[in-house]
Amino acid sequence: MHPRAEGFAVLVILALLAVIGLYTAATLQNSLFGNVLAGTRIFQQRAFQLADLGIEGGMADLAATPAPADYTREWQPVAGSSDRFIVEVHTTAEDPLPAGFSAGRFVSRRFEITSTGSAPRGARSIQVQGVVRVVPVAAAP
Repeated sequence: MHPRAEGFAVLVILALLAVIGLYTAATLQNSLFGNVLAGTRIFQQRAFQLADLGIEGGMADLAATPAPADYTREWQPVAGSSDRFIVEVHTTAEDPLPAGFSAGRFVSRRFEITSTGSAPRGARSIQVQGVVRVVPVAAAP
């Protein structure tokens, strides 16, 4: 009877080792997946911040006197990095101000700023901002 009892104990121990090995592999895979997911989220946040930085740059350009013409510009904030953002500023409309307002010397110009931030791992974020600026008629194109 002893040989059979010892053989059964070896099988039980081997089965327990297999279950523990599978559990360890699953835990390791889950941990690695969590790290990849966290890294991807960081890159997505970086792309969002780059797009936001582009919107701020476009707004600063529109605040300049005179307002710039439509343009597309690409910036790379850190040399040698794959981080970049592209800013597009387009005039969407030009409307006269209501009658009697400053005797028709000003017009309202509407702009649309589109900023695309790109970071590693294909992370990309696009932000669009509308802006209205009142400019003298002489400065309007």
